[in-house]
Amino acid sequence: MKTKKAPPPGVADRKAAEALVHDYPPEKYHPGRDLSSGGSVGNELKDLRLKHSLSGQEMADTVQAIYPRFDRYLLSKCESPELYGVDLRQEGIKALYEKYDPALLKKLEKPKDYHRLTCSIRCRLETDVYRMLIAQIHMDGFDTVQAWLTDHVLAYINARSDDP
Repeated sequence: MKTKKAPPPGVADRKAAEALVHDYPPEKYHPGRDLSSGGSVGNELKDLRLKHSLSGQEMADTVQAIYPRFDRYLLSKCESPELYGVDLRQEGIKALYEKYDPALLKKLEKPKDYHRLTCSIRCRLETDVYRMLIAQIHMDGFDTVQAWLTDHVLAYINARSDDP
C-alpha cells in the first residue's frame, strides 16, 4: 500500500503567498517619474527592450559594465519585480537609457529646481484637520498655504527677535 507523501516545505504556503502578491497591483510605468527616486522599474526595462528590439543579452552586457555578475536571467527577473522581488538599481537603469534611449533619459531625469524659495517646511495632518485648516486660511484672506505659512513664520521670527 502506497502512502501519500507530504508536500515539500513551502508548497502548502505557495497559494497564500500568490494571493498576497495579487492583492497589490504592480507599479505602473509613469513617463514623468524621476529616475533618482527608486521604485519598481520592471515595466520600463521591458518597454525599453521591446521598443528598441534589443535582446536580453545586449541589455545584460550593458549593465555588466557596472555590475559584473549581472546576466540575462537576472534581467528577466528585474522585468517582473512583482513576481520575483528584484529591482535593478538606478545606476544600471541610467546606463541602459544612456546607451539605448538618451532622449527619454533627459525626459525622465528630475528637472532642476527653479524655485526662488528653495527651502521647505513640511508636516502631515489628518484629513479633517487639513480641510479645516485650509478653510480657515481662505477665510483669513490668504490665497495659498505658502502665503499663510510665510506670514506666520515671519511673525514668529519677529516676535522672538523682539524678546530680550
